Amino acid sequence: MNLFIACSSSNNIDSKYLEDSYLLLKELLKDNDLVYGAYNNGIMKVAYDLAKSYNRKIVAITTNNYEDELNDIDCEYKQCTDNIYRRSEALIEQSDIIVILPGGIGTITELISSIETMRNSEFNKPILIYNMYGFFDEFLEFMDKIYKLQFSNMKDKLHYQIFDSKDELIKCINDYKEV
Repeated sequence: MNLFIACSSSNNIDSKYLEDSYLLLKELLKDNDLVYGAYNNGIMKVAYDLAKSYNRKIVAITTNNYEDELNDIDCEYKQCTDNIYRRSEALIEQSDIIVILPGGIGTITELISSIETMRNSEFNKPILIYNMYGFFDEFLEFMDKIYKLQFSNMKDKLHYQIFDSKDELIKCINDYKEV
């Protein structure tokens, strides 16, 4: 199964995010292939290194602005897109499941793009948010405000699942694979 891992590309984050991501990705990438944003820093590097260590298939997709980054990536499939929206579209298209880990603006863009794309019935793939150390708490509160004030329909909340435990997230993916 192809897992799109949306996550941080920063090396300057608190080490607890790198360590917890390592523990999660160590389990997920044993039996699944990696689709990611083609940058080898931060949590993205953790995902890439683990996928390589397990000899998993790797799909790396970036924008033309970062095409040089692909030179440092050994993978089965590389793609450059004209812009960030096409990149998000390609990442989603290449995946079976979207897994959102802590990250910056790019990760949030990928999360929102995934929700909006599913909301518009352009795909039907699980969007799984790992709320590691409460990282997404404020984002989720904001989304609840959007629903409460009826700027979006409450049913849109059904397009993604939130996990506070890596074990529950792993179980969800394993259960999905069995269906």
